[in-house]
Amino acid sequence: MNEYTGFREPDIIIKTHIGHDKGRNRKFALSAQLEFLRRKGDDYIFAYFLHHILDYLERCYLLDNVLNRIRQKLYNPKYEPYLEIVLKFVENNLEEILKDIAVYNK
Repeated sequence: MNEYTGFREPDIIIKTHIGHDKGRNRKFALSAQLEFLRRKGDDYIFAYFLHHILDYLERCYLLDNVLNRIRQKLYNPKYEPYLEIVLKFVENNLEEILKDIAVYNK
């Protein structure tokens, strides 16, 4: 039992990872990761977004679903220009990307 809160330690962990707090934690983590990558260079930010887009494409193959999910999960107004550049790249090269994903998954 924690002497300050009166909760057992696992109760504290569970309470911070449900409901509204979970979304807030994810947004904070996204901002922190992007800020770290910005300091390393623009290419790292592009790679970060591309990595997540490819992960989603690998799971569902439907570009509209991927675009919606990416915009919901990875949207950050400060980095929107980077995301839009990567999304445009993926749209322009989608057929080739899907072929590569299919070969990789065999």
